[in-house]
Amino acid sequence: MSLDDLNHLLNIKALFGSNTLLARRNAYFITYFQARVAEARQAGLKVYVTTDMQFYNDEMTRSLGEITLKNPKLKTFNERAFRQLFLDFPEISGVILRIGEG
Repeated sequence: MSLDDLNHLLNIKALFGSNTLLARRNAYFITYFQARVAEARQAGLKVYVTTDMQFYNDEMTRSLGEITLKNPKLKTFNERAFRQLFLDFPEISGVILRIGEG
């Protein structure tokens, strides 16, 4: 089973310390999908999260600046985002990366 996508499961509050509408929306998605992941795992399914590389949202742009490979903050952010994903969803089996859209 694959959940789409990391951008909607980002723990904005943990990563940026903000409580924006985006942060609250994602917090809801995290809680909702934690329960769905638990149900899937109980049914014997492996669960993966799909994501585009590079995804972005308003909070990232506000905190990191321009979302380009030349931005040194982006690598650090991505490392933190993936670590946080596995903290929030320890039962997932992995991440499926989709690279090169657009």
